[in-house]
Amino acid sequence: MKRFKYLLIFIVSFGFTLIVGTYASTILMAKDISYNNDYSNVDNVSSALEELYGSLEKCEYTVGQSFDFSNNGASLFKANCIGYYKLEVWGAQGGASLKNKISGTAGAYGGYSVGVYKASYQQLLYVNVGHMGMTGMLYGDAVGGWNGGGSGTWDHSDDESSGAGGGASDIRTKMAGVDGISWYSTSLDVASLNNDQSLLSRIIVAGGGGGASWNSASGHGGGYIGGHSNYSVSGSQTSGYALGKGEDAVISVTNWDEAGGGGGYYGGFSTNNPQESGDRSGAGGSGYIGGVISSSNITKHMTCYNCQTSTDESIMTNTTTNVSGTATADYAKTGDGYARITYLGKDI
Repeated sequence: MKRFKYLLIFIVSFGFTLIVGTYASTILMAKDISYNNDYSNVDNVSSALEELYGSLEKCEYTVGQSFDFSNNGASLFKANCIGYYKLEVWGAQGGASLKNKISGTAGAYGGYSVGVYKASYQQLLYVNVGHMGMTGMLYGDAVGGWNGGGSGTWDHSDDESSGAGGGASDIRTKMAGVDGISWYSTSLDVASLNNDQSLLSRIIVAGGGGGASWNSASGHGGGYIGGHSNYSVSGSQTSGYALGKGEDAVISVTNWDEAGGGGGYYGGFSTNNPQESGDRSGAGGSGYIGGVISSSNITKHMTCYNCQTSTDESIMTNTTTNVSGTATADYAKTGDGYARITYLGKDI
């Protein structure tokens, strides 16, 4: 009788242990179990293992290797090496004004932003390069620069016309509504680009310059707050015309041409005082460095033309009077925007 009792206890205990053990194994092997590590961007075991295995592979990049993105609009970058990357973006210039088929005032310059980002193995980064705003058109609207530039318009009276705002350049981690592969291989859904989910995933932004009216200079892009212009307000870190978008010009007083606002973290306004008479040039969009960090030899910051400065680490902004048509660090940019990603290594 005792043997039977002990055998029954053993069977029950063994069965319970087997069931608990199997359940525990299932939990431990689940791919979607949560994972948290301050040194990693992943949040589940499956991605963590992928990151670990990827980090053990020989990196195909050399330290200091750069990847450049010019006026091609939207591009996809896959980080084939785990580690740190230097991110640089230049916003696009606003469009010039036009009268009697003669170019008038030039549009404002785009800004510059730089910082360091740690990417997980094969992480996707979406690179968006702003386009220069269109020069003012006779008897028609000038199209805003891609990635947030606002349109400019003519005076609806004679031949004065204003330029469109320049587009911002940015790098983000999400494109709403599409995955990386289908987004990269098919035409871009602009509505997805401007979705808040995507805009809020931006890790670095360089603001675009505002468009110029016939005889009035516009506000330059970039920095923690974009450049103001006459009758118009620039984008900042917390406000502007819209998240990622400069304002489109709308004629409010006949015989006065109005320009578009520049794209940015927040875009600039075309005008905020429709009762005033006068040419209305566009304001610049703001930059953003909230998603990047500094390293021992790279201090995250923004640079913009003749703009307001800040020594606050989170919005550090420098001013410059240097301008270049090529992508040069800490120079304001003419023409289309630009972006550059440079591999710094697994450790910094």
